[in-house]
Amino acid sequence: SPSPSPSPSPSPSPSPSPSPSPSPLPPLSTMSRLPKQTFRQDMPPPGGFPKIKSFAPHLPERGPSGLVMFGIFACTTAFGFWRIGQYNIRRREEKTELKRLRMAILPLLQAEADRSFVIRQTVLQEMERKIMKNVPGWEVGKSVYKTRFMPPANPFPLQLEEHW
Repeated sequence: SPSPSPSPSPSPSPSPSPSPSPSPLPPLSTMSRLPKQTFRQDMPPPGGFPKIKSFAPHLPERGPSGLVMFGIFACTTAFGFWRIGQYNIRRREEKTELKRLRMAILPLLQAEADRSFVIRQTVLQEMERKIMKNVPGWEVGKSVYKTRFMPPANPFPLQLEEHW
């Protein structure tokens, strides 16, 4: 009988075997040879711990009562409001004095503003005279508008004392 010919089987290629990962425990074969560990229980010192001293005598007194604390709060608040009122009175007097001082120098300021206005108008009319000298019938200083003259607005309007 014919014998079957062996077919060539692929031989496995030699692959590197995975190296075992290092374990924190020793191998099981050596565990029985480890010395037996003994544990020591933490115990109180001989004679026991010292007695706990009472802390009650060291506590401060109870303190002020609620009525006393409310009285202190009320007095402090009243004093604060009184101080604010005194400050407001003083500030009002200073503002009144400042307004009266401004009103006292208002005529001087108005005179200075009028003087400045007259000087500016004179300069502008002289420039107008030079520019319009060749225009027949031109009147220097006469407005081209049909309105009446209004002086410039006062930068410090007069404030009456009744409105303070």
